[in-house]
Amino acid sequence: MSKLKFLKPKNGKEIPFLILVSFLATFIISRTVVYFAPGLFLTIRGVHLHHFAYGIILLALTNYFLLTAERSEKIRLRFSIIYGIALGFAFDEFVMWTELEGIYWDRTNIDAVAIVTLLFLNIVYFGGFWHKWGTRLGRFLRLVGSD
Repeated sequence: MSKLKFLKPKNGKEIPFLILVSFLATFIISRTVVYFAPGLFLTIRGVHLHHFAYGIILLALTNYFLLTAERSEKIRLRFSIIYGIALGFAFDEFVMWTELEGIYWDRTNIDAVAIVTLLFLNIVYFGGFWHKWGTRLGRFLRLVGSD
């Protein structure tokens, strides 16, 4: 277990870490289920409900709850997992947002998931680096703009 200690997030980064892990797990599980059981989907009144709709519904409900309810740190941690699951469902079928067709196996989905993953990896593991370089860039721009 100590070999994986480097994966543990810094203090204060637990929520983005849980979002990242649940996002990636949902994406992987979702892709696996669709690959091995392509006929497994929910149909309501003859309409195939794609799982990006589950993601959007979960995002809406999660955000509404988090904006309106009093929440403890324990609740915030639990809802960060739900939020990550919702993002995973929504971004797994990202190309359907833009093409409005039943395109499922498209590279755009993978690209969108990669971008979200990289964003959260930077938040969880490289926040200090970006803060330092952002501060330096700000100083440089002030110096250049002072003429």
